[in-house]
Amino acid sequence: MKYFLSLTALLLSMNSFSQKANLSPEMLWKLGRVSGMGMAKDGKHYIFSVSFPSIEENKSNREFFIADIKTGAALNIKSTDDVLADKNVSPDGKYFLSDKEVSVQKVKSTDVYPALSKSNAYIIDNLDYRHWDKWRDGKFNHVFLTPVANPASAKDIMPGEMFDSPQKPFGGDEDYVWSPDSKSLVYVSKKNTARTMRSAPIPICINTTLLTAVLQISRLECRGTIKAPHTIQ
Repeated sequence: MKYFLSLTALLLSMNSFSQKANLSPEMLWKLGRVSGMGMAKDGKHYIFSVSFPSIEENKSNREFFIADIKTGAALNIKSTDDVLADKNVSPDGKYFLSDKEVSVQKVKSTDVYPALSKSNAYIIDNLDYRHWDKWRDGKFNHVFLTPVANPASAKDIMPGEMFDSPQKPFGGDEDYVWSPDSKSLVYVSKKNTARTMRSAPIPICINTTLLTAVLQISRLECRGTIKAPHTIQ
């Protein structure tokens, strides 16, 4: 009942505001743009930023805030360096996640015929050979797992896979995350090809990779449904 009354009051105030003033570009410029940044290191607060656009300076000025999870009380802070937790580092602090492009598929003529060094053809035998203004050049985004104590031993958790994570073209590190117990990670990938899509809907396949102490992949589950020619549940 309390939430219903609050919503009613909000709608009435918005209606009253719309009667007094028209929403203009100048008024929109005065509104702050809120962006969530993540949890604080203590696990009891969260960090967010608010960008305030300035017409005079022709730029946005960004301010940072730390807020209590229980009360919502927020304080302005100068920097997030000492308080913001890195979501790509496992909760136990032993591993960190990253991503980079990996060459998996030979689609350029020079890949198949090295002697033809001046050729610039693409060898295509499947759909999705071009996305908007980008050619599929045989490189795919893959997630890498690295021990904090040994950064040189990064491991590709998607070896040989012709799928992207983060997803192209706009995916980022929001496409992968640690489980709270540091024993697994979840990454998002559309593990379909043009041949397997056919007329079926394209689901997003969430994969859970369980890790062992020696940095080996012990089990991989693909949770979701992929129709024709096979189904994974």
